[in-house]
Amino acid sequence: MQLPRGIKETLITVKYEQQAELAKALGADHVVNINNTDVREYVKDVTNGIGFDAVVETVGGAENFDTAMTIVRKQGAVVLVAGYYKPLEVNLSTIVWSEATITGSNCYGYSGMETDFEAAIELIDSGKVDATKLVTHSYPFEEIAEAFRVSADKSSGAVKGYLGPYKLCSPEKMLTMHSEIEKVLETAPPDHNHLEHNRHLDSVLINNLATHPAIIKRMASLYGPDLLLWRTNFFIKEPGAKEIPWHQDFNYWPLEPPIIISAWIAVDSATLENSCLQIVPGSHRKVVPHVKATSDMAFNQMGDLGFIDTSTIVSLEMQPGEFVLFNERTCITQKQIALINGVSV
Repeated sequence: MQLPRGIKETLITVKYEQQAELAKALGADHVVNINNTDVREYVKDVTNGIGFDAVVETVGGAENFDTAMTIVRKQGAVVLVAGYYKPLEVNLSTIVWSEATITGSNCYGYSGMETDFEAAIELIDSGKVDATKLVTHSYPFEEIAEAFRVSADKSSGAVKGYLGPYKLCSPEKMLTMHSEIEKVLETAPPDHNHLEHNRHLDSVLINNLATHPAIIKRMASLYGPDLLLWRTNFFIKEPGAKEIPWHQDFNYWPLEPPIIISAWIAVDSATLENSCLQIVPGSHRKVVPHVKATSDMAFNQMGDLGFIDTSTIVSLEMQPGEFVLFNERTCITQKQIALINGVSV
């Protein structure tokens, strides 16, 4: 976390898990989720009852103001950055007894003759502040409404490592292509023995699917227009087939630099019952060690489950013709389709 000189320890309060992960990645010493932790008691414990030297209140509301006054040390500083849109009923005695200095900070203001925005741009442009980790989405201008919707919905997991599902084509259109795709997969490719790999090289149909404008448009909004299609795979999920273990794609693809964005397209309906793609949101922000896979897995290596938080799994159920995007470090899996008396479930 980039801090002014003299600051030795920081605490960040969050409401959503993606915020907690980002705060940790940026170097916060303490990250407190207000949904399950009493901030006042936590600060009392870690500071031996003294409180923090300075508190920056960014949320607003009487309760948060009172919390700020409770966790600041005597004669400390409280900076109010939040927008207060109506009068608050607060306990002024906390200000008297703490002897704290309270300062308002208008993030749209001026520092001398320079606006705060100009100062921020200068800091980022000079490299003194690295803001890249704060950028979770990029949208073309024509999708500005969607960008505002996502930014306003804090529970959407804006920092999550995947996007979608999006619509590539209608379910009916994808199902009409189904038989043609099967014909491709029944024909041996010209340069290797893997029926499911890199069929965009010998099939116009597969190439057109992989480079569909709906996919390229969104990839380009994230990575720019200089994109290279270097691999396609089909995952054919037969009942009783081995499970695809938790993994990060870049563990198997030694590219340099390791910058990959994958589009996972549903040719058939993808449901929990037939082993849809599952993802751990936010897992792309760290490298997960991979270990030797067990014999019931489809891959020879798998992510070490001790480093994967499976309590936040998202199951990406999709209709034919939908797709999702995820990057090379997003933890993904596809479970085995079980067999009961010869019937897949």
